[in-house]
Amino acid sequence: MPKCKFCNRHLEWNRVYTSLWFPDKVIICSECGTNHNISSHTHRYISLSIIIPMLLLGLVLNNLLSFSFTINLIVCIVLMLFLGILISLFIPYFIKPKKSNLA
Repeated sequence: MPKCKFCNRHLEWNRVYTSLWFPDKVIICSECGTNHNISSHTHRYISLSIIIPMLLLGLVLNNLLSFSFTINLIVCIVLMLFLGILISLFIPYFIKPKKSNLA
């Protein structure tokens, strides 16, 4: 987990995860109250790290599954969404937020 830049305490997973989905959301350290944020550059990398594996899985499944088109499409979409959610659950462990200038 990322650490607070001021008190060096681990930031809470749920605060970091929420800030991933809402770019304007500030991560507040529960120990010292220091504000941290995630840069827009990092948000772009996070989006790509979720979307690219989802698309690759969709392409692989599309070639492997031999059901009817409708069933194949539904299975691909469900598995792609599951993979995207699974990846997003682990992203807070790998990001490095910056200390915000906000009070």
